[in-house]
Amino acid sequence: MRRPGRLRRGSDKLGHLLLGMSLFGALACGRADLPPEPADSAPPTVRVFIAEEGVYHLETKAWGRLRPGVETRLSAQVAGVVTRVSSRLYPGEIIAAGDSLARIDPRDYQLAVVQLEASLAAAELHWHQERAEAQAAEAEWQARRALDTAEAEASPHHELATRRPQLKAAEARLEAARAALEKARLDLSRTQLTAPYSAWITARLVEPGQYLRVGDPIAELQSTEFLEARLPVSSRHLKWIERNPKEARVVLSPQDQPESAVLGIAQPERIEPQIDPETGLGHLVVRLVPETRPDGTPLNPLARAGALVAARIVLEQPRRGFWIPRAALLAESSVLVLGQAGALERRDIQIGADRDTWLAVSSGLQDGDRVCYSPPSWATDGMLIEPLPMDTEDLYALVGSRPPAALEPFESSAVAPNSELLADPLDAHPEPTPHISQGQSTLTTWSVDQDGETLRVHVSGDRIGDPQLFALEQPHRWVADLRGSSWPHAPDVEILDAGPFRRARLAQFNHDPPIARVVIELDRAIPPPVIEVGPQGVVIVFGAPP
Repeated sequence: MRRPGRLRRGSDKLGHLLLGMSLFGALACGRADLPPEPADSAPPTVRVFIAEEGVYHLETKAWGRLRPGVETRLSAQVAGVVTRVSSRLYPGEIIAAGDSLARIDPRDYQLAVVQLEASLAAAELHWHQERAEAQAAEAEWQARRALDTAEAEASPHHELATRRPQLKAAEARLEAARAALEKARLDLSRTQLTAPYSAWITARLVEPGQYLRVGDPIAELQSTEFLEARLPVSSRHLKWIERNPKEARVVLSPQDQPESAVLGIAQPERIEPQIDPETGLGHLVVRLVPETRPDGTPLNPLARAGALVAARIVLEQPRRGFWIPRAALLAESSVLVLGQAGALERRDIQIGADRDTWLAVSSGLQDGDRVCYSPPSWATDGMLIEPLPMDTEDLYALVGSRPPAALEPFESSAVAPNSELLADPLDAHPEPTPHISQGQSTLTTWSVDQDGETLRVHVSGDRIGDPQLFALEQPHRWVADLRGSSWPHAPDVEILDAGPFRRARLAQFNHDPPIARVVIELDRAIPPPVIEVGPQGVVIVFGAPP
């Protein structure tokens, strides 16, 4: 039997619940109609700097590995027992073209030459006999022709009667004997195994007493003449290299060393036609010709096959553009510019060069634009801000460095190539060492005087010894090493434009032992210079005296 009291109490609770839900809904709807609370109307403060048009060089970076320009597994071309192996046939040794590496027992090949010389003599005798008989038969035929011309001309036996087939066979036998003798002499020469070019030995694969068959390897060689680097580069950068191949320069440096430790400067050798399907990158191949000592070893021990290198690829001709700090990027290729009304404008830009904390903008900015430095992530196009102007020095201090190139107006800037780019291979730029040990020379000044085809380089300093001179190619250069001398300044470059001379440079090449280096870059080879050493310094005269 149901109890009415308990039923009424349940109904009351349900009614209270429904009444509470109705009141909550009414309050929520009323809240939507309430006016919003007043917000802070002051615009945010953002640092801005002035974009000033200047010059930059199109450039990009890549990383790769040096590989030998020519690599050979030298093999035997004749069979035989090895009777001698060169004492220099060991990995790490450098050999010159034509150096003997090993020798195969030549006696069998010497005997073959003697036998074939006899065969050639017999073939020559047979040919002389056949020629004499053919001449006699021809004379007899001509005599018969004089008696009965019609019969002589109509005879089908003229070739046989004059012994022409026999003479052709004797000539063929003679040529075969000569070819066989030449082949025997060639085989005899091949018993002497020589280096085909100047090379590093990377593997020794033969020992005395070993029997070699034709094709058996004896050594592995790598050319010392040049190295190649295969560099992955984006398609965008490959396009401007293809359009301006003569302007392109590639500065190669050790990957784990500062960029100033230059291995060499090269021009693009070729662009490979394939694109890597995984990375979408093409490959630029550059050739590096390392400077070497007289014995063939490289001056820089890092300029060897297998070394990891960083490459700075640059077009030497300056372009118009704007250096901006990387912190100014809003996204991958856009910045925020302050408009006339104080509102932000988003600008899409194109980047022509990337130098760590600085970017060169080739398009998208105008001279005088006010660019936001480090815009906040929530900044949007059309947003009002309170600009905090920065001058040039404030900007440099905030970034922590200056732009890679002087940001001068394009019309008045020097169009001469970047002196930093023209650093000589192996010209390192470390901080000068203040300590000069006893007996060494400290260089004080240098000057370059040019008179047409004559160039005088005067380097001042005490205790300067005779310079060590050597010529280089690709490009043509004369290098003078002042051993025991220190140049306590930054590298100094003079741009020349007359006669064969293009540039002159003085820099510290090495600190221990100290070597200051003078490099004269040329557009063609010239005779060795004349050196005058005095108590006040050294004078190097290139070309004819004025």
